[in-house]
Amino acid sequence: MAGFLKFAEKYAVKENKAVEAFRSALTKQSEAFEKGEVNRRSWVKPDGSSFVVKLGKLDGTYVIPTKQEVTAFLTGAANASRDDSEFIALIESVYGEPLGEEPKPRRGRKPKAQAAEVHTDVIRLNLKSAPRSE
Repeated sequence: MAGFLKFAEKYAVKENKAVEAFRSALTKQSEAFEKGEVNRRSWVKPDGSSFVVKLGKLDGTYVIPTKQEVTAFLTGAANASRDDSEFIALIESVYGEPLGEEPKPRRGRKPKAQAAEVHTDVIRLNLKSAPRSE
């Protein structure tokens, strides 16, 4: 079994959570741009006859004149996130930072409090034989 683990270790994929987070967001933004779905949180926003592109949390804003060039730019960013070591290092430095705060608790109903200690002592009363008071 140990022999297989050493063999499999050569082929194991090393996950980079920062780069995966960037690629996932980039894919969603590219699909939204292709569909024409733009909102205030979009990475690509129309600006007159051109488009303003901001790659997520990365520094830098780019003005690109045509839709085809924006698509090529986003595809190039996706390819660079796989191949370009400098770009990967930049992504890791920005996306790899730990979160500053824990997320706020959800709004709505609060979970029920833990039930207090329940005493299982039971007192039995025989109600049929007890005398009635009138």
